Amino acid sequence: MTDQEKLVLLAGQSERKAELAAELPTLKERWNIVRDQVKSREQSLARETAEVEQLDDKTLSNLLYKVTGRMDQKRAAEEADVEAVKGYCEEARSEFEELSVRVAEMDAELRSLGNCDKDFEVLLEDMTRQALREGGALGRAVTEITARIQKNSAEAAALEELATLGKRLMRKTDEISDVLQRAWKEGHRHVRGLSGLSSEVVDTIVRRSQISDVLRSAEAQVPVLVELARAFQTDIIDLPPVGQLRILQNTFRGDHGESSVNQLELAMSEMESIRRTVERSVDKIERIQPLRADAADRAKRELIETLAQIQR
Repeated sequence: MTDQEKLVLLAGQSERKAELAAELPTLKERWNIVRDQVKSREQSLARETAEVEQLDDKTLSNLLYKVTGRMDQKRAAEEADVEAVKGYCEEARSEFEELSVRVAEMDAELRSLGNCDKDFEVLLEDMTRQALREGGALGRAVTEITARIQKNSAEAAALEELATLGKRLMRKTDEISDVLQRAWKEGHRHVRGLSGLSSEVVDTIVRRSQISDVLRSAEAQVPVLVELARAFQTDIIDLPPVGQLRILQNTFRGDHGESSVNQLELAMSEMESIRRTVERSVDKIERIQPLRADAADRAKRELIETLAQIQR
């Protein structure tokens, strides 16, 4: 077998291995679910069957059914329930058996492929280096294709990392928003109980209540939020400057001269705005990332085809 033939073979095997690796976890998860369904339905069948058998016991309820002439009706209903549960059991058992066979086949196929993906990458790299050394039209073509692979692969990886970072940032905004919401409720609870007092007195009492502890808890999380936001800044992200986020710390500390409750409402609004912006950005990233990954895959297939056509 020539290197060109081996390259094509390993490429196909590697692609199949990736498909199996992606599909098997979902299939095994379904296998576990159906296995539990079989167990649960078999237990239900055992209970239903026992209820039919108990109709022959000499109990007061059975005696009443016989005296009133409704025993046949009761037995027919119970037996119908048994048949229905039997049907559910058979359905689950059938699916479980099919899944068991499929999982075993895919596991065996995956094991049979061994390290084909690593062997493929090694051979591809060797043949690429050889083509680049030879230069000429082939070298130029390979240079251009590998540049596209590297560019799109790097962008796809960076976008995937950025999407993960964005989701962390959204979780952090949610955490802080939850704290602010609790503080806001606490503040309003105090305000409602202090009607008739001056705003200065109300604000002083509110500041001395549990709201201060909650605010400090929120403020402690802001530096993490700021760092996440700074890392999230890219050309395709439309976040406000990181410096603006530091206003939140002033909000928590009461540096605006606002009442505590008004400060909270301002901070809650700011967090909601950041959250919406980040969510839009993550959605945009997750639309772009697969396009970059697909472009890298197409370029890689083009490289394989180019190298496979070399005549030795």
